[in-house]
Amino acid sequence: MKSIYIAEFYGDNFEIKANFAEASCQIEIQDFDGDWYDWGRQVADFQHSEHRAMTQYLREMSSQAGYDPDEADVKEEIENAIFNMI
Repeated sequence: MKSIYIAEFYGDNFEIKANFAEASCQIEIQDFDGDWYDWGRQVADFQHSEHRAMTQYLREMSSQAGYDPDEADVKEEIENAIFNMI
């Protein structure tokens, strides 16, 4: 069964969905319109860790938005989002 994980990042909710017990399970991400699509990554890519998967997703989204995910304040926002992830 797939579970949904939600992290608030810069005021927006970012969601991933997968069965993190199944290595070959494709991870889905939700766009801002509420539609789910295949991220092109499997659970095994993140060693069965929803936290690692969400961290990478937020890093990619911050980079696409023009932020440097390695910048201290962005890293802190990502860490806070992961800490408060539901």
